[in-house]
Amino acid sequence: MKSLLGWASIAGTGIVGVTYAVGYLVSSMFYGAWGIHGHSLGLIRAHFIHVGLLCLTPPVVLTTVIVGGRWIIKQELMINEPGNVHKLPWSKVGNATLTVLILGLYLVALLAQPSSIVHDPVFQWMMIALPVLCVLGLFIINWSHALLLKIAGRFTPERVAAIEPILERVARWLKVAILLLALACLVTMAVRLGDTLKDLGKHQGLPVSLYFLLAFLVGLIGAHNVKNIVYVDKHQARPVLAVTSMALLAPLMYFMVLSFAFGLFRYIPASRGGANFTEARPVEFFKPPLDGSPVTFEDSRPNGARDGHRLFIIQEIGDRVFFGREREDSNASDWRHRGSLPDLILLNREEITGIRFLGR
Repeated sequence: MKSLLGWASIAGTGIVGVTYAVGYLVSSMFYGAWGIHGHSLGLIRAHFIHVGLLCLTPPVVLTTVIVGGRWIIKQELMINEPGNVHKLPWSKVGNATLTVLILGLYLVALLAQPSSIVHDPVFQWMMIALPVLCVLGLFIINWSHALLLKIAGRFTPERVAAIEPILERVARWLKVAILLLALACLVTMAVRLGDTLKDLGKHQGLPVSLYFLLAFLVGLIGAHNVKNIVYVDKHQARPVLAVTSMALLAPLMYFMVLSFAFGLFRYIPASRGGANFTEARPVEFFKPPLDGSPVTFEDSRPNGARDGHRLFIIQEIGDRVFFGREREDSNASDWRHRGSLPDLILLNREEITGIRFLGR
């Protein structure tokens, strides 16, 4: 028990550490291009864990599905009769399809603006229906044959021979129906985000594609190397395998983080930890009066929208606040594109009487 708790604590610490490091790299890479460099971002911030989770979720999902799929197929090979092995491609194809649908749901939910989630009832229902269908589909695809065997065991051999083809046909059509319904839900959600996805494909198609490709490779190689480390016979070979795996995965993960920082991260709404300020709430800050009178919020000088150009909070770090202001040739929606940057304003908190968040 103590050994298990020790390994669990080591694994938990390692996961949090990797997530934190990835979040720090994403933030420092992206905001460094805006002029907010790593030392200005600070080092101890829980926000980095949030950003790291956004980046690491796809490879973790892929690794889980690859490892789980291999285990399920091995279990089916053990319980299936030789004549039933031809049914295994259903598990491979079905699990691969559901993996794509789950990642599609993650991508759509990640990019959806708050207005779509709050004010669009169709979008809300699709976000509920799609994960339910995916879980149901995973159960039917992976365990339907074992369930049929249990059902068949309650009948006589003659009865089993009569009903087994019918049950298998029903299970097969249930699989197809669930996959089609899940795909329809995802397509409906994607259509409602058509403008965002079209803009993403036009301006950031290459880095986003590279990110998902590298996420797949990291998941595949990670799952394969973990299996080798666990099942290797010689204990002295495990450290060598672990170091070799890290040497292979480190550059892949670095380029994955790089492509995420300069691709997908730009389109994640700021309310969800990203750098898309299109629907963020504009602000105005207040400075003390020039005449040196006692500082009150009502008498302070407002500094906000200028000539219709809105002001947004980009980062709040310790006693410093970074504001971004729109320009004539660059509004908040343009900041998602490469080469379009806001005007940055850095103020210490003691220079500000207060901040007002404006309605859109």
